[in-house]
Order: sequence, then structure tokens, then C-alpha cells
Amino acid sequence: MTTPLLAAALLAAASGPPSPWQLAWLGELDGARAALAPDRAARPDEPGAFAVLACVELEAGRLAAADAAVARLEGLAQASPEARILRALVVRRREAPGEPMSEALARAWAAAGRPPLADDGPLARARGGGDLAFLFAVPAGKALESLPRGEAFLLGGAANPSRSMAIGDPRLPEALARWLADRQAEARALAAAPGPQPIALALVLHDTLRSEPEGPRLAAALAGAAPGDGYAAMEAALARGDLDQPLDEAALAAVEAAVAHPRLSPPTRPVLEAVRAAAVKLDPARAPVLAREAFRAVMPTQLTIYRLQSRALATRDPALRGRALRALGKAAATLKGDPGVAARETGYTVAVAREAGDKEGAATAEASRVRFRAWVKSVGAAMTALRPDRWPLASLRREWDPDREFDRAVLLAGPAPE
Repeated sequence: MTTPLLAAALLAAASGPPSPWQLAWLGELDGARAALAPDRAARPDEPGAFAVLACVELEAGRLAAADAAVARLEGLAQASPEARILRALVVRRREAPGEPMSEALARAWAAAGRPPLADDGPLARARGGGDLAFLFAVPAGKALESLPRGEAFLLGGAANPSRSMAIGDPRLPEALARWLADRQAEARALAAAPGPQPIALALVLHDTLRSEPEGPRLAAALAGAAPGDGYAAMEAALARGDLDQPLDEAALAAVEAAVAHPRLSPPTRPVLEAVRAAAVKLDPARAPVLAREAFRAVMPTQLTIYRLQSRALATRDPALRGRALRALGKAAATLKGDPGVAARETGYTVAVAREAGDKEGAATAEASRVRFRAWVKSVGAAMTALRPDRWPLASLRREWDPDREFDRAVLLAGPAPE
């Protein structure tokens, strides 16, 4: 929890006096509760105040107080989605008090009938119409200079100019090119530093420089990045060689060993822990959301599986090709069981490519991919209806875990297709 003075100073500097919704959103529960008292006295018929108060008391674990706030909300706006969801959320917190808030909220939303939040509902009014971009703003420039270079590099990955400039802005291409050049230059300098790098930084440096001369060396340095994860081993096995270069015996043996691991995605845990630690140093009040934004920006991508796909399909020697396609199929199947939704979708896409030479197999794989993609769209629609970032429940940001992404999606949209 942030201190009242810190949260108030941050909010006042950004957008004037803090609102109860803003304080609750950041996790300043005492400040939000204190701000709500005069707000409720001045507007006793405003349901937004009671919606925020219910969230504050849920965060504090004061379920009797949350129940009372929900009852007041129901008396003012019983039909609102917020009232129905909060009523179900109080019930859920009593049944499973240790459940992550994102999962509890998803279950409560489902129990309430999956209603979409309205643009004029209680929480929308409590949130207000002001510019709240500061809640998601990523520090840049001098704000990052207080951190060690490696930590600043991890957090600075989220300062991409496309986040703050409109897509059609004519200045964006030049700003983006300049920003990318600066990032690569800084990555080269960090990669050249003596001594081993922390694993999170090593992963991000490799992802930034994978197509440059430093790429193979950085890939080799990732060995043992995460027990049970074959991502680093596959990176090292495929770091050298063009995309259309067939796999030889040595490379194929290394790939087979890599895909035998139970996971093939870039290791999330070390990166998430590193950006969280850096974010707390830089901005304790907004650390959870800053870490989430930074993680999304710098987490290495699933490019290696496509390199394996290209090289496996380019392998023509019958014996090696059979082994290469089996390794590719094993990799696709592993990704289809990943805890991340995007990784699973990648697995379905690779499975289609793996069956390219078999008309019937390709059609079956493509049908599976189409069904999964439709399910992903339904997850997005559920997120749009629930609007998680509108809820002033700070634990939604604080407890965010990419390794529970698929489980949350199932709660929102139902079971994924086979």
C-alpha cells in the first residue's frame, strides 16, 4: 500500500486533488475511505461513491463493511451491473478469501450474468471524465536515471513513442526509429559490460539484439535460464543459420533436446520480478501498473518457434526431415498447453504449418486454429464488457500474473476449444 502523502502528491501533481476512485485505484485505502466521507455527505444519492467504497472495503478484507456499501448501492442503482457484480464479489470473497482478485472478479461477473459495464454507470461516474493517462504513464528520460542502467533499460522498454502518439501522427515513424536506435545502442553497451547479466536483462538484451552479431553469443549465455523451459536451449540451437537453412544432425539433436522440456515460452518469472523490483524503486505508488506495462513491452517474443518452423520445413533429407517435423509437432503441442493465451495461439498456427504437406491434416489443424481464434475474440469481448481497469481494486494490478492468463480467460469466456 502506498502512503497517503505519496499517493496524494502523485495525484495532485498529475491532475489536481485526488478523487476517491483514484486513491482506491492506487491502493491508498485509508485515503480513499477518508475522501469518500465528505463525498457521500455532499451527494448522498450518488451510487458511484458507494461502488468505490465497496471496492475499498473488499480490498481491505472488511466484508461486513463491503456488504453494507453494496446494500446502499443496490438501494440507489439496484439494476446496475456494478451492484450485481459487487454483490456476487462479496459472496465470492467469503467463499474463497485467498483467491486472486482478478479471478474472483471474473467469477462474480459470470455469477451476475456477464453484464457489460455502461459508460454512464456508477464506476464510470466515480472515475470521472478527466485525463487519467498518468495512471499508466511510463517514466522516461531523467526519471529513469536514478536507476542502475539495466533496470532503467527494462522499464524504459515501455516508453515506446507509439504509446503516447497517435497512430496517424506524421512524427511517429521518425520518433519510433530514433527510439529503437537508442534502445539498440543501449542494449549493445549493456551486452558488452563484463560479467554475467541478471537473467531477466539477458533475456531482454538477446531479444533486442537477436538479429545482430551479438545475437548468437547472447543466446548461448541464456543456457539454464529457467529449469523445465526449453526456450533458451532452442534459441541457442537455432541462433546461427539462415531461415531457409536445413537442420543438420547437430542442430536437430539440440532442438530435440530442447523441445523435450515441458515449456517452450520465454521465461516470464525472472522478467516480471525484475521489472517489479525496478518499478518499486522508481515509483512506489504506481509500481504494479508500471511493472505490468514494462513487462508487456520487454518480454521476449515467440520468434524462435517460427525459426524452427522455417528450418524444419527446409530440411529435405528424409531421415532428418521426419525428425524435424516430429520436433516441430512436439513444440506446437507444448505451446498449445502454455499458460499464456498468445503462446497457445502460436502453437495452433505452427501446427497448421507443420501439416502443410498433408491436405487432410492441414485442414484439421486449420479448423482447430480457427476455433481457438474465435475463442480468443470472445475473451477480448468479455474484457471489454467487464472493463477491469475501471474497477478501483488495486490488487487487480498488484496480483497480475501472466502465468495465470489462460486460467483467467477460461473464467471469462468459458472452456477453450480442443
